[in-house]
Amino acid sequence: MLELLHELAILGLRPVIAHPERNGDVLKEPKRLAEMIECGAFSQVTTHSLLGAFGAKIEKCAWDLCKKGLIHLVSSDAHHVTRRGFELRESYRVIGEKLGAEWVDYFKLNSDQLLADGDFFGMPSLSVKSKDFLKRFNLFRRG
Repeated sequence: MLELLHELAILGLRPVIAHPERNGDVLKEPKRLAEMIECGAFSQVTTHSLLGAFGAKIEKCAWDLCKKGLIHLVSSDAHHVTRRGFELRESYRVIGEKLGAEWVDYFKLNSDQLLADGDFFGMPSLSVKSKDFLKRFNLFRRG
């Protein structure tokens, strides 16, 4: 898979990995998603995962991936208007509460850029809440 992603990147194609938070391998080892991103992929979390519609484990994974900077886009994954709606407004509200308004802008602007075939924007700085999260789990320890 990594070789394929690398070859696509060489051709100027950047695939979007859809809902990695619901992938069994990524749930077990989030570094797998980081490896795909290093090979040129983007990643997209779904609104329903962020809001807990697929259970606590997937919700936690979705937020962890966002906080680790491994998510570039937010999508609705809406399959039906009434059974599984869009929930974008609610997701952006919660993203703003948990990560900060600059992250809402980041995700929205990246969606616009993807449609315009442009470059993605730089990831915003981590908010105080996110920094506390990273310290608590010691994600950037040395050695």
